[in-house]
Amino acid sequence: MGEIHRVVGTGGSFGASPVAQHIGLGHAKEIRLLEVDWPIAGGATQTFRDLPLRQLIEIHEGEPSFKARPLVATPKPVAGSEPHHHD
Repeated sequence: MGEIHRVVGTGGSFGASPVAQHIGLGHAKEIRLLEVDWPIAGGATQTFRDLPLRQLIEIHEGEPSFKARPLVATPKPVAGSEPHHHD
């Protein structure tokens, strides 16, 4: 069983470091446990179990459950396909 640890903080002002995280899971076949420590809120810890893979997981402090949304792929630009502007 592998573990991934990530520390997230605002790190600055004006959105300099978003709290949204993109965390790759490699070849993982399941997410058995996710623990979120909220140090600013008095050290509360939330635990979520059996999360879906290949989903956007939205977690809000103090809410007992998470929201799972499908990932939307952003197409990569193809070389030479930049738009042409005509004046």
